[in-house]
Amino acid sequence: WTSPLVLNAGWLSGLVDLNTERENVRERIAAYLVDLWSLGVSGFRIDAAKHIQPDDLVAIFGKVRRDLGGSLPADFISWLEVLLGGEADLLICNSGSGYNFGSYLTGALTAAGFTPQEVLQIKTWNSGYPKETERGLDDCQYSPEHAQRQVIQNDDHDQQNPGSSSRDMQSHGCVLIKGCEDSVHRGFEVKLFTSPEGARDNNNDFPIRSVLSSFYWGEGDVVGIPDGFSDCSLCTTDCQGCKGIPHAQAYSPTSTGYDKGAGQYTRVHRDAQVVNAMRRWMGLPEISAQQYASMSLSTPTHPAQATGSELAMVGAVESDAVMNKSPSLEASKPRTDTALGAAAQPLVNVMLPLTTVSSDGKLSNIGDLASKLDRLKDAGVDGFMIDVWWGVTERQPRVYDFDAYHQLVQLAEQRAMKVQFVASFHRCGGNVGDECDIPLPPFVRQNLDVWYTDKAGNQNQEYISLFADNVSLQDGRTPLDMYGDWMAALASSFSSKLGTTISEVQVGMGPCGELRYPSYVPANGWKFCGIGEFQVYDKHARASLSAAGMHKGWTSPPSDAGSYNSRPGDEGVSFFQEGYSSDYGRFFLDWYFGALKSHGAQVLQRAQAAFQNKVPLAGKVAGIHWWYGSKSHAAEVTAGYYNTNGRDAYAEIAEVFRSNGNAAVDFTCLEMRNEEQPAECQALPENLVGQVVSAAKGKGVYLNGENALPRYDWTAYDKLLQHRDDLHAFTYLRLDQKLVTDGFDDFKAFVQKMHGSTQTILI
Repeated sequence: WTSPLVLNAGWLSGLVDLNTERENVRERIAAYLVDLWSLGVSGFRIDAAKHIQPDDLVAIFGKVRRDLGGSLPADFISWLEVLLGGEADLLICNSGSGYNFGSYLTGALTAAGFTPQEVLQIKTWNSGYPKETERGLDDCQYSPEHAQRQVIQNDDHDQQNPGSSSRDMQSHGCVLIKGCEDSVHRGFEVKLFTSPEGARDNNNDFPIRSVLSSFYWGEGDVVGIPDGFSDCSLCTTDCQGCKGIPHAQAYSPTSTGYDKGAGQYTRVHRDAQVVNAMRRWMGLPEISAQQYASMSLSTPTHPAQATGSELAMVGAVESDAVMNKSPSLEASKPRTDTALGAAAQPLVNVMLPLTTVSSDGKLSNIGDLASKLDRLKDAGVDGFMIDVWWGVTERQPRVYDFDAYHQLVQLAEQRAMKVQFVASFHRCGGNVGDECDIPLPPFVRQNLDVWYTDKAGNQNQEYISLFADNVSLQDGRTPLDMYGDWMAALASSFSSKLGTTISEVQVGMGPCGELRYPSYVPANGWKFCGIGEFQVYDKHARASLSAAGMHKGWTSPPSDAGSYNSRPGDEGVSFFQEGYSSDYGRFFLDWYFGALKSHGAQVLQRAQAAFQNKVPLAGKVAGIHWWYGSKSHAAEVTAGYYNTNGRDAYAEIAEVFRSNGNAAVDFTCLEMRNEEQPAECQALPENLVGQVVSAAKGKGVYLNGENALPRYDWTAYDKLLQHRDDLHAFTYLRLDQKLVTDGFDDFKAFVQKMHGSTQTILI
């Protein structure tokens, strides 16, 4: 068609056309939609919408909006079947055609008083998908806003009719009942949720994706529906030569999808691979085909009232299974993992620069900081993280100065923002990304023989050796005493803010504030991706090892563990080839890891005593992803994480956190992808993050996340968003000028998606 008049007023294949220009027709259609809404229907597909004048549709939706109280409910959704055929220019590309369902329709809706969010709730079906997805977008060009107004689908009813070729999918899709192999069809349905054609942001583009479960035609040339009304057994007159389809039960409690046979339902939506592709896209855990087949199909009145498991099963009705991930449905988002640590929506914080508080304890450049905090607030950020440096706040024993941090809390309160404190008992300076020089307090640095030491005798004054935790230092206190006293002073100074403005205290337990050994230190010559070195050569470490292994004669560290920049397969590094799994290797790694866990437990116990459950606690675990793919996990074990020989280091650490203050696990490198890493380093950050997510959920502790390196690109943002439903909080590293200028718009969009990517399922 080329004429809007013919499209709108003509009769389609003999079908009577409703005169939607008339007010009484518009009122009757609107009343019908509202009546369906009252019965619990939330999603409405408008068939053959291109044969209805766009202005008529605006009028009808306006009446629906009026009758539903003046606004569209949050979980109302509708999409228009606008089958382009050869009319893409008229219907979508040319907004000035006078008959346009793209920009013209959105403009008309806006002019009629629909809010931007309500406009997004009235979508169009992209019939260009999958071959020419862009031609189905508003103005025939991609933008995030255009893609959010789209519904996509592989197989569809029109395509299944004999002789129909209304969508030319070529090799990009296929029609199941027209000879497409199950495995090929399944691949296209899975792709719909993993990497659909034309999507640039899989979390938010095309928020409605439909899977067709249909039926095969009957034997021969019989075209009918197996609903029981096309069965020749019902014929009473002129039955000779009757061609029909016997009744087939639509619901099958045992189906696992792709059922076959003339007159049988296909039940594509019951296929385990398709179901789990849907669920992964929705952020829900995978289930087996047996679980899926056996679950109850009862559904509540509205999706907003459903549980996560109920919503996950709504698609198991014998029709189209429609998965919807739409920012408008905030009340409808299913949660199945709140008991396992994830928040209804993760808090989003931003780390302040390391130099925010100077080495002399003063707040640096307050005016510039205030301006940047205003920008963060504009972006929707919930709060900020700040290191509270031991070296700045306790220059003399038991004399504490938190003035600069009180100023920061005041800046936060002026903007209704939250603050994450980091109890930083480590030195600032010398690590990747460090731009500061704040050593430990002078009265601590003057102590001897309490520092981590490598096999060359290099001492590291970034953090006191955990093997000296109970050694009395020159002022008469042990390091654990000092940590406890300092945290008690912090709690006292901010007592009225704990649990309100101060949303969390992350307890530093090692270098970089992480619970680990300083096994990879650039100052000692380490470079990525060296395996690092065991830090067991200070006198207290050697004494502990001797006491633990004396009965076996195992009183020395391994001599064949290489050096900072060794690799597991290097000659002379036999410990990481076979020694780690020997009896001695297992003993040594267990002792090394056990000392680390004991240290974490004791520091967290001091934190519990100081904060008295007035504020949530957290501890940070390092994202050591290089050599994760090796059997020995060499880089992890030198840092203290015994993640080999069948041990799950992260589950054991999560248990320590759970048992000592129910502290959250804070983990980094969430933005990294395996393919971004050098293959020779066997770095698998995605696998590592997956293990940590499972560990936190398995132990029932919150998981907080961070990016390891500053990133401002959507490749990183998209990866971070994949972890949204795993997180209780996310902290972005780090506030700088680029974030609030050139990178601001993208960051703001990321924050909104981290907060507002909501999900439900409609039919």
